[in-house]
Amino acid sequence: MYVQVCVKKILDDNLRKNSFINNKPGEGWYKSFLKRHPRITLKTSEAITSASAVVSEYDIRKSFSDIEKYLKEKEYFEVLNDPSRVFNGDETCFYLCPKNKQVLLPKGAKNVYEIEHHTKVNLTVMFTFCANGDTTPPMVIYPYQRIPADIIRSVQDTWGVANSDNGWMKNEIFYEYGLFEMLRQIK
Repeated sequence: MYVQVCVKKILDDNLRKNSFINNKPGEGWYKSFLKRHPRITLKTSEAITSASAVVSEYDIRKSFSDIEKYLKEKEYFEVLNDPSRVFNGDETCFYLCPKNKQVLLPKGAKNVYEIEHHTKVNLTVMFTFCANGDTTPPMVIYPYQRIPADIIRSVQDTWGVANSDNGWMKNEIFYEYGLFEMLRQIK
């Protein structure tokens, strides 16, 4: 466990007398530590990219402010008064080989993140929701140069299917998804 490694480093650096073998506490000490600190629990972290980890509240507020400014400049701001014309899209990444670690944190903590420093093969699913409660079918982005026919046949006809080298969303794919949804709505 990482806690035991940290305790060992502290003891190695400070030369404190202790009963541990080579200054490293054992499994019994670790279990007792958790009992002594009932507000700490063990959870599995969620991997996020290093780019996502540095987004601040200021960045998010500025983004919304920039969108508002743009809509007002183009005289499109009244679109926001019609909830059927307001959409929110979000992509979710599914790692094909996840390696998330368990970490200690206060009980009740909702979000546990681990910054992902190396790319892994994954697929991405794009979801879009309308402010009036409607949803659009998702788009699945596979990590292939060319998507195998059996995969294409296995996906529902109403879903979008795309590909990229690593299974990540790209500008072109997002644009295709928008066109796909627009054409689907016309039918």
